Amino acid sequence: MEITLGIRDAAAPLALDIDMTAEELTEAVNAALNDQSTLQLKSHDNSTVIVPANAIAYVRIANNEQRRVGFGFV
Repeated sequence: MEITLGIRDAAAPLALDIDMTAEELTEAVNAALNDQSTLQLKSHDNSTVIVPANAIAYVRIANNEQRRVGFGFV
């Protein structure tokens, strides 16, 4: 799933492709915000991103629609 994290005081958002459902991501973000801890996400390329909860400005979850290529779906 593709997500975009807005980080406070950062010029550009952080785009990630992660192996989580929207529900799992929502739970992880809410837990980090409630505990004032960190949000830890692992991307498809096995890199880990750790963001302090107080630095999270927003989280945008992209739609997981199949992309059209020519006349078929990929």
